[in-house]
Amino acid sequence: VKKSDWSCELWITTFLRNKKIIMITTTTTTTIIIITIIITAKP
Repeated sequence: VKKSDWSCELWITTFLRNKKIIMITTTTTTTIIIITIIITAKP
């Protein structure tokens, strides 16, 4: 039982860490796209 509990805990920790990484990646990508659009839009 302890082993499966630890496995579940590890999965949750990994999931939350990945969620944070995905959020950071999405924010960074969005920022890059916005900056690119602003630079491209300049006459």
